[in-house]
Amino acid sequence: MFRSSRLIPMLTLLVLVLACQQTSSSSSRSGPITLLFPSHLWAQNDWLKRLADDYHSTNRNVTIKAVPVPFGTYHDKTYTELVAGTPPDIVVPYDEQIIQWSDLGLLEPLNPWLEQAGWTIDKIQKELLPTEQLAIRNGKIYGVVQQSNPRVLVYNKALLGGAGLPVPTNPDELLNAMKAETNPSKGQFGFGTSVGVDSVTATWNAIAPVIIGYGGALFTNGKPSANDPKTVAALDFMKRAYDGKVVPVGADIDTQDALLVQGKVGFRTIGPFVFGNVAQQNPALLPSMSARTLPFPGNRTVSVNVFFSVPKNAQNKDAAAKFIVSMLQDRWQVALTTTYVALCAHVSVCLTQDFLSQRPWFSAVLDAGKTAVPSVPQAPSTVIDKVLVAFNLRYQEMLLKGKSPTEAANSMQKDFVDLIAPLGG
Repeated sequence: MFRSSRLIPMLTLLVLVLACQQTSSSSSRSGPITLLFPSHLWAQNDWLKRLADDYHSTNRNVTIKAVPVPFGTYHDKTYTELVAGTPPDIVVPYDEQIIQWSDLGLLEPLNPWLEQAGWTIDKIQKELLPTEQLAIRNGKIYGVVQQSNPRVLVYNKALLGGAGLPVPTNPDELLNAMKAETNPSKGQFGFGTSVGVDSVTATWNAIAPVIIGYGGALFTNGKPSANDPKTVAALDFMKRAYDGKVVPVGADIDTQDALLVQGKVGFRTIGPFVFGNVAQQNPALLPSMSARTLPFPGNRTVSVNVFFSVPKNAQNKDAAAKFIVSMLQDRWQVALTTTYVALCAHVSVCLTQDFLSQRPWFSAVLDAGKTAVPSVPQAPSTVIDKVLVAFNLRYQEMLLKGKSPTEAANSMQKDFVDLIAPLGG
């Protein structure tokens, strides 16, 4: 084929010019900019709205468009938009997504904007939560931790006291307390958790504390371990809870969160952010709420971490990245912890003595954080989404089709082995 020796450099120059124009359009536009920001976080409390309003007050040409999205569908919908090349300006990956989306080249590295604000990698590694390391891949930072939530056992003291029972210290006591608190005629249930009707991410985040709490895991050191006896025991706990009808069958996670805030759910294996939800939506319930470390035999837990990131194909990268970095200001870190009742990225700033003295139960969160591991399964990043799909399918079969925990675990194990076989696993 004929090639012009002059054509290639000309085309290269054209590509560079277009790239510069694209960068300029997203980084230094002076006209009105609207940052599209769909998220389930908009419905939780007013911290994000206040942050958005504050950013707009100092960047009058930038408006953050809040688009509330249910948590149960958020990540699947966002992933589809990222792959299609039509993403919003800001996305909210959790542990598994920050690894997968960054490895797939779907996110923009935030290094330039962080460094401009004084946040070098060295400073990040010294001062921010260790979980921030999940967002750092080969020296590139693909997200900033918005909040971290070590999973603890959150419980309603009023329901527990009404059942005449002490705080559970082991799985059997926990199941007994859940059964004692359950009264479907009053719309009251002992346990709020995923019953297989949510997205794969929502389901895994709900079940992971139990599996890890028992000492189990879907993968160990990159190898499938779903049929480990500890994982089977965790699945057995979930099946006993479901079969005992202590869970609102058919209700998704969003509905169960609402029931908890209404004082209709006795226990959740969840992060401390739910206290922030209660404080915002039903403050009268707050004195009845407390927490302890998970009462499972493995003495471990997971921490579900929320990141803010900018998609690679975002239309307004510069404004979006600056908005994300703005939340690392001390005042917003303190406000986040107070509002969400969760760990902020810069914990030495936000965990004030005043905050801790007003919430004595938060010591359970700090204790849980010492043994917490990221919620994402230790599988190769290229198959994490498929691992979660397979887990969700087998979990549904266990709950809805009568499969035993051992059968479900063995099916998961085979699925996972087949998934990593092409990778040489």
